[in-house]
Amino acid sequence: MKWLRSLLYLGLLVALPACAVVKVSPVNYRGYSVEKEIVPYLVKFEENCKTPVKIHIRFERIKWDIWSDEVAAYCFKFGVKYIHVDYDWWVSHTLKDVREELIYHELGHCLLNRGHDKTKLFVDYPGGRPKSIMYPYVFGYWGEYGLHREYYIKELCGDE
Repeated sequence: MKWLRSLLYLGLLVALPACAVVKVSPVNYRGYSVEKEIVPYLVKFEENCKTPVKIHIRFERIKWDIWSDEVAAYCFKFGVKYIHVDYDWWVSHTLKDVREELIYHELGHCLLNRGHDKTKLFVDYPGGRPKSIMYPYVFGYWGEYGLHREYYIKELCGDE
């Protein structure tokens, strides 16, 4: 059985993206290493979802060779939990709503064990808008997250 675990870890190492950790300004948050710029989003998440954030979050330069889509962040939940945020994405997306959506989405994966939800609501306009913050793509650029922020937070935290 030990060999199976070793094989799983080896497979993960091969499948993981090539990353370079970028230490901008990590601080201690609840005993975990977290990038300083991200802390305000964690405080809001705790207030909104009534869930303590106990996870490492770091900036990296994420290069995904196996997928063509841009990856802004991902949650790693094997052993010690980490959220990895692409540093280049973070510095090029300065809108607070977009950043909040990304961090809340990843916390949804790592802390709330939520998967992606591609469901759309068709109440606002013909193309629809994502039903959940767990939509697989960042949609805050379109203004939808900011316009319906309260709804998305309630849906994420289980109040909707």
